[in-house]
Amino acid sequence: MAKRRAGGILDRIFLDRVSRTGRVAYGVGQIVLLGALIAFLLTSTDLSFDDDSFVWIFIGGAIPIIIVWGVVCIFVWPRPPLSDIWGRINDAAGKPVPGAEVTAMPDAGGQNSDPAISGFQGEFRLEGLELGTYSVQVTREGYQGTNQDVKLSPDGAAVDLTLKPLQG
Repeated sequence: MAKRRAGGILDRIFLDRVSRTGRVAYGVGQIVLLGALIAFLLTSTDLSFDDDSFVWIFIGGAIPIIIVWGVVCIFVWPRPPLSDIWGRINDAAGKPVPGAEVTAMPDAGGQNSDPAISGFQGEFRLEGLELGTYSVQVTREGYQGTNQDVKLSPDGAAVDLTLKPLQG
């Protein structure tokens, strides 16, 4: 049975999404476009500009709308589902290999995962990956590097990898 990462609704809405540079750039772009649209609409109306009413209408009406729309675009807009890859790194004798660096590289291009370092029992976890096929690569000083293709589903993927010692 696949192990799921714990987290409440606030974790899923804020923490997972704020780390996505593309989502923030999209939200900022939406803020700029909405601000330009509201400024155009306000300047195209018959306002009397002799008493600073335009400034107060813009500050009181447009800016809160722009801020709310930007927050919606950055934090609440739908995003691809994320999942995890976890497993163990062992040597050829079946003993755990602590300190191995594990990275997932998407086959469809894109950004590699942040590397994980295997723990004392050889365990690792790569979190917050978009669904798809990845090449999981493992390196450790004194061992030959290895990789394995993994198809990541919404339930995650478990992978156990074996490192062979370097022939010296």
